Amino acid sequence: PTSIVANGTTTSTITVQLKDGSGNNLTTSGGTVIVTTTAGTLGTVVNNNNGTYTVILTSSTSAATATLGFSINGATATGSNSTATVSFTVLSQPTITMSVASLTGFTTCTGTPSASNSFTVSGSNLTSNITVTAPTGYEVSLSSGSGFGSSVSITTSGTLAATTVYARLSSSPTSGAKNGNITVASTGATTQNIS
Repeated sequence: PTSIVANGTTTSTITVQLKDGSGNNLTTSGGTVIVTTTAGTLGTVVNNNNGTYTVILTSSTSAATATLGFSINGATATGSNSTATVSFTVLSQPTITMSVASLTGFTTCTGTPSASNSFTVSGSNLTSNITVTAPTGYEVSLSSGSGFGSSVSITTSGTLAATTVYARLSSSPTSGAKNGNITVASTGATTQNIS
C-alpha cells in the first residue's frame, strides 16, 4: 500500500522490478539491489530470481512520507520509476460517546426482571467492536424485549451511528440495592461508564 498507519508496526511490501536498457522487464536476477528510505525502517531485500526484489517497509510512529530509492550493483537508479513514496498517517484517537451518564428508576420483585431503560452509544475512529458490560445484578441487550445478558458486543469499525442499548435489573433471586457501572469499551478508546 502507498499509505499505512504510523504506529511503528504496520508494513508495506515494496517491490523493485528491474528493466533492461530497452525498458523490458528482466526475468532473471540482475545483481545486488539495495533499497533506501527517508522514513520508517526496511527489512532485508529478497531477490525473487525473476527480475523482482521485495523488501518490507515498517512505518515510523509519527506522520511522515517515506521516499524509497534503490541501487543495483552499486549504481543508483535514476529516471521516472526509480523512486516511490509511502505515507505514514496517524489515526485519530478512537472515541465513544454516550447519550446519558446515569440510568435510574429500576425496580423489580425477586425473581422477575425489571422494565428496561435505554441509552445510545456512538463512536468515531473505532478500530474494534464496542463491548457493553453490565454490573452484577443487571443485564444488557440490543433489543428491548429479548437477548439480555451480562454483556453485548456492537460490531463496528470506523464510525458508529447512535445505537440503542437496553439495560434492566436481572431476575436475580437476591434482594437489596444493586449498584455498579455499565461499562462501554473499545480498543484504544477511553472506557465510558454509566452509573
